[in-house]
Amino acid sequence: GSPRVGDPHFCDQYNLPTYRIVNRLDLVPEMPIASLKKLLPDKPRFTNERVLKKLKKMAEDTQCYGHVKTFVYIDMDGQVITDPEIESWYSHAIERVVATRGKSFLEGVTDHLMTSYIRGLEGHVRKKVIGVRRKNSDHK
Repeated sequence: GSPRVGDPHFCDQYNLPTYRIVNRLDLVPEMPIASLKKLLPDKPRFTNERVLKKLKKMAEDTQCYGHVKTFVYIDMDGQVITDPEIESWYSHAIERVVATRGKSFLEGVTDHLMTSYIRGLEGHVRKKVIGVRRKNSDHK
């Protein structure tokens, strides 16, 4: 649940074994934002050149941060996925925003709580333990 840690050069040079766990819709791992450039549309809806020029300059001047090493994602169903496609996080976030009419922002905050991470990981372990018991009982 940690935020982005460094610029692209730092991330490329980082070589310690590290796991970056993200619980459901936790907003903190998305901070600071990867790049303001990604937020600016190619064809903006407004035409005020002065404002657009300032936004583009701000996007160019803003430091770009990234993550390091192994991404582990606890999805909405409590599945723990190692090295998932990052789009799955965004897909879940967008689905929740639509389903909750924007109220999922609160989930993004509460999913950052340590208790939420513990609950997600405990649920995953419980599923594995139950699965192991079933497999063992099938072989008897």
